[in-house]
Amino acid sequence: MDLSQALDREKYDVHICCTNGRGVFAESIEKQGIPVHVLADAEWKPVYLSGFRLIRLLRKEKPAILHSHGSGPLFDASFARLFYRVPLYVHTFHYGNYPHCSRKTLMAERVAARMPDQLVAVSNAQRSALVQYLKIPPAKIRTIWNGVAKNPNVGNQELIESKKRELGIEPGDLTLGTVAIFSEQKGLAYLMESAARVMNILPKARFILVGDGPLRPELEKKARNMGLDSRVLFAGLRTDVQELLLAFDVFLMSSLWEGMALTLLEAMAAGKPVIATNVGDNSSIVKHGITGYLVQPKNAAQMAEYILLLGNNPNAMRTMGETALREYNDRFCREKMVGEYEKLFGLYCKNYMNSECPSSG
Repeated sequence: MDLSQALDREKYDVHICCTNGRGVFAESIEKQGIPVHVLADAEWKPVYLSGFRLIRLLRKEKPAILHSHGSGPLFDASFARLFYRVPLYVHTFHYGNYPHCSRKTLMAERVAARMPDQLVAVSNAQRSALVQYLKIPPAKIRTIWNGVAKNPNVGNQELIESKKRELGIEPGDLTLGTVAIFSEQKGLAYLMESAARVMNILPKARFILVGDGPLRPELEKKARNMGLDSRVLFAGLRTDVQELLLAFDVFLMSSLWEGMALTLLEAMAAGKPVIATNVGDNSSIVKHGITGYLVQPKNAAQMAEYILLLGNNPNAMRTMGETALREYNDRFCREKMVGEYEKLFGLYCKNYMNSECPSSG
């Protein structure tokens, strides 16, 4: 979504294709003048017809560039290209769970990944995984680091205090927050164990879990059994994550595996120090002891130790947050990512069309 909004509109006429429902951001995208095409919806049967609908759309719009993101769109776009030859087909991988996905998914991606002209990995760890598990030639993969939009409300104390009141955060509370899908990958059970250790020493600590997922009932039960239900808030799915991040003192990530986590970048864009597990490319994002701390996955004691270290040292917490914001501006802002994609698209336009690209999908 960030890429579609930030591409140069004088060069690119962007259309968005939703392969399985409009999604929560479709309306806001349309308000920006970007057409949204829905290829399939949960109520439509069968969903696999989305690939055929994409062929029809491509024939109608005749885009110069087709750019897919994620596994489902990779399958649809690769299938469609068998019947309609878009001049340039680029696919960006966002899945960071190799080799934790099913063998069926792995084999399907390995076949579909042969169709795009250019593959993009969003981190170095992901690029290595694609070479190892999907057997993709390294020369076909370009790494373009993810970037996220700036947080426009950094320093807005009125909004920050409003969000804290909304979340029930009281003056003097140490607010630890995370944003995640409540799944096994995110390791939230270990975060709960860290919370229990912290609460024994810092009773003013407050944990905010933003998101939802299949493990939510189990995690809520765990919080009650550990006596944490009054200090752990399950905030559910939210559309105001950028604002909620500003209400946190420290951002936590307890994932067991990752590719490149956008939530880390969003936390840094909010000027927050990060305590994250050392998985995927987290070590390339978080500078240990400078913008936050890295801990071993499943190590609740180590995460609790660093929470207490920052909780007892507000000056260090503030300095780390300021440094994290500078690091975001230097390396992970949306403009930097968009610039790299425009270089990729522009190289194609120069080499193959000798003109500006008329449209992209």
